[in-house]
Amino acid sequence: MSEETGHVTGTKDKDYNLLWYVEACLSNALRMETYVQDAERDGDSEVAELFRKAQADSRKGAEMGKRLLGARLTGTGAGAGTAVSSITQAGGPGAPPQDPMTPQSDGTAPPTA
Repeated sequence: MSEETGHVTGTKDKDYNLLWYVEACLSNALRMETYVQDAERDGDSEVAELFRKAQADSRKGAEMGKRLLGARLTGTGAGAGTAVSSITQAGGPGAPPQDPMTPQSDGTAPPTA
């Protein structure tokens, strides 16, 4: 197990990880918008819909992360983890955003642009 590095960053690892997660979800939502537009420009509604769904999942993940982060920053985070664990499922809103260039969790190849 790795050692806590909060003394270097000034932020506890779990809090840093939560901050990173929210940023990654938001960044992925923005990226998916570009991919939707590319697919629509090429007339591929099936691929555009895939990216819209991925974007919606990223938005949900960001919202969940922001709620948890807000609760922890205000000191009201007790029990907040149970809300996430009850709705987290593979590839669902509680899962980390999937980089579209890596293999999917179901073993399928990533979509190509």
